[in-house]
Amino acid sequence: MARRDIGTRWDRENRNNINENFKELYDVQDRALRNSEYAVATAGQAVETANQALQNSESTQTQLDNIIIENGQSDAEVVQARTKADGTTFPVLRDRLNDVDDKIGILNKKTDSVISVKEFGAKGDGVTDDTVSIQNAINEAISKNMALFFPNGTYKVSDPDGDKSALRIVNATNFYMYSNGGATISVSNTFWGGMFDFVNCNNVTVTGFIFEGNGDGAVNSNAGNVALRFTRETKNIHVSKNMFRGFTDSAMTIISQSPYPDESGLSVSDTTRANAIITNNHFIRCEHCLITKYGGTRNTVIANNIVYQCAFGFKIDGESFQSYVPYTWKDMPTLSGNTIITGNVFSELDPKDDTQIWSGLGAVVLEENVENVIISNNIMSDFRNVSGVAISGGQGDRIFRNITISNNKMTNFNTSQGITITSGADKDIEGIVIEGNTFRKFNAGVIRIEAKKGIKGLVIKNNEFRDICQNTPFIGQGYFYPTDIGVFIVNKTSPNTYYANGVLIKGNEFNFTDSTTFNELFFYFVLDGFKVAKHEDVVIEDNRFIRPYTTTAGTAGISFSNVDKILVKNNYFESGRTYSKHCNILYKGNKFYGHRLALGAGQTAPTPVTIKDCEFISNGNGLDEWGKIENNTTLTIENITQIGMFATAYSGSTIVNNLFGTWTPTLSNDANDTNHTYNKRVGSWTRRGKEVTVHFRIELSALSAGSGGFVKIKNLPFPVVSFSETESMFVGNCVISSVNIPDTQRQIVPYVVPGANEIRLALQGDNTALSLLDYTAITNISSFWGSVTYLTN
Repeated sequence: MARRDIGTRWDRENRNNINENFKELYDVQDRALRNSEYAVATAGQAVETANQALQNSESTQTQLDNIIIENGQSDAEVVQARTKADGTTFPVLRDRLNDVDDKIGILNKKTDSVISVKEFGAKGDGVTDDTVSIQNAINEAISKNMALFFPNGTYKVSDPDGDKSALRIVNATNFYMYSNGGATISVSNTFWGGMFDFVNCNNVTVTGFIFEGNGDGAVNSNAGNVALRFTRETKNIHVSKNMFRGFTDSAMTIISQSPYPDESGLSVSDTTRANAIITNNHFIRCEHCLITKYGGTRNTVIANNIVYQCAFGFKIDGESFQSYVPYTWKDMPTLSGNTIITGNVFSELDPKDDTQIWSGLGAVVLEENVENVIISNNIMSDFRNVSGVAISGGQGDRIFRNITISNNKMTNFNTSQGITITSGADKDIEGIVIEGNTFRKFNAGVIRIEAKKGIKGLVIKNNEFRDICQNTPFIGQGYFYPTDIGVFIVNKTSPNTYYANGVLIKGNEFNFTDSTTFNELFFYFVLDGFKVAKHEDVVIEDNRFIRPYTTTAGTAGISFSNVDKILVKNNYFESGRTYSKHCNILYKGNKFYGHRLALGAGQTAPTPVTIKDCEFISNGNGLDEWGKIENNTTLTIENITQIGMFATAYSGSTIVNNLFGTWTPTLSNDANDTNHTYNKRVGSWTRRGKEVTVHFRIELSALSAGSGGFVKIKNLPFPVVSFSETESMFVGNCVISSVNIPDTQRQIVPYVVPGANEIRLALQGDNTALSLLDYTAITNISSFWGSVTYLTN
């Protein structure tokens, strides 16, 4: 195959090239394995057929010894014996027997490459301990380079010599161990060690088995049993079409070091390691499904497996040390990785241990010295107290980099996080892409990223977050109450010390459709604690943040804190709040619908914020203040639109450019009667050049006594200039209630009067003349809500 070159940069082209290399490697090996599986399976069947044929032949020969066979004999029984099932008739019976002998010879040649464990005394009756018989068959298969076949049955194995290993395959090449799907290998759940230990082997295939560890899938604090252990540079591994049940440590482990108690340690010269393909297996009630550790694996495909009711899934661990006693750490010359984990289904993962939160473990775990991993197209559902994907630097300053998590579906997580990423000490988070995933029904954090240093390349793009602030009980709520719901990116170890760059949060949708379970105290996006050189280094773009409406003053939502610079552009915010402090934020081209920006709450240092080309629109549910500007904040406004909303500059803050503001509308008449009692009287304005748009809302609770005349709304924030007859008269719209007007003139048209600096209200109807609203039509509970646009100086 034509291998594609992989560069040093982790970009889209490199990821695609790695993907293609893996695909071609997998296809080539899969074709070869399918051919070998067919050939060896045929040979296994041939063993049974040949044995039966031999028995038939011997029986026939005994009968022939007692009869005389002559050419052309026409006795009915002899004629029948000369005829095959397909109707072919041989001249004499001897010819047919010779034909049978030829076929038996062919079958014998096919079975020369296969050994059945029953040939060495294995019973497979579920009662007899078959360990010694199977080990003898293994030794014979290795010495003669033959495949090992397990006929249907249940084979009990144990550790008779106490070396933590039931069966050992040592120094084997091209070792093929298989069953036709009906062979079960079983160990006790108190057994500690490996059921099958593969030591320094090359080209290993295990397929068609049921491995039984008799555990319950809960976390096991002690060492447990393992079905398949691949150690000491065993590589080129293919494990497929097996079922693993109840293993109390892990269904499989791949370890470059020697197994305990051999203390000879780690071979640091091996840079290729496992080359493993783990496909189409079924894992049930295991603590782990796969652990690669102490040197780990490289060039691995884990695909199309089913994981059900286990504590955890697949763990790729680059940790390594040179000897067991004492523990001497020695990192491998290359990192673990070059791994694809795809097409797997994980369901009902639960460690069954509520004494702690198991967020550092999950369906997929990457830990210490891991690079170049793609986790894609997996399904994860109904998790409890465990993460979907957990990535960490582990113990010490080990790194991980160039990891893509894409197109996965995660649903119904209880006290479980979707993706948790924690860097190693003194290491940057580097080259992480989280794209195209779906997250639904979470009551704990969905994506939690905690840096202990800086960030160099983080993309969270085109993901869907639905109903992620579930107001449902947590496990261990007394010590774990996650208010950082949603996407949480933070440096808590050394805040405002290290730089973040290459951070892009784009095209995501946060939508809380089930308002009955929504907890408004939770944040669904948090960014905290990084130095940033320029706005373009941290970009939040083209996202949709939609949450249920609330008027609760303490409601959460989005939080930006202690980040030098952020560019927030072309997003849509509906309801809720965004809090920021010590963040120089540039808001550009965003649309805010019933959403409030709380700028500078708790802020101690002067901080600039710029809002440019944005819209603020009231959703009519009572949240009129879109901006709460306070505590050393200098807000610069450029070209904004505000409809039914306003901003307030509190003590210690400043609004620059004055392109919007508030005003107090006053209801009056020709006699300037204004001494009314108001239930609500608010107004806001925006200005673009000489064009001013004013919004007003007036609700009366008592009307003062006064003379008649026409209704007027006074105290406009800017004077109205005169306009010529060739210019359009600026008018707006108005909604009224509890006002006595004729049924024939139900449309209200507000307009401005030059020089008078007031709004008048005209009545309009079909086939009726335009008239002004008379003051006598107003009642004690009248209300007026509208807007007008006009020209000023």
